[in-house]
Amino acid sequence: MTDYIRPPADDAELPGFYQELCRIVNKKRPVVPADSTAGDVATLKTDFNALLAALRTAFE
Repeated sequence: MTDYIRPPADDAELPGFYQELCRIVNKKRPVVPADSTAGDVATLKTDFNALLAALRTAFE
């Protein structure tokens, strides 16, 4: 099932938007193709964690 989130219409909606975004992001995991090397997996993990960090700090 795909999660959809509506962007906030104004500043008053930001807290609820951030909470919902965190709920969705926290249950996601990177998908690693079967033929990946250890270097590929490390790069994917680093990129995924950087994306999560950017999303978490976007509203601070």
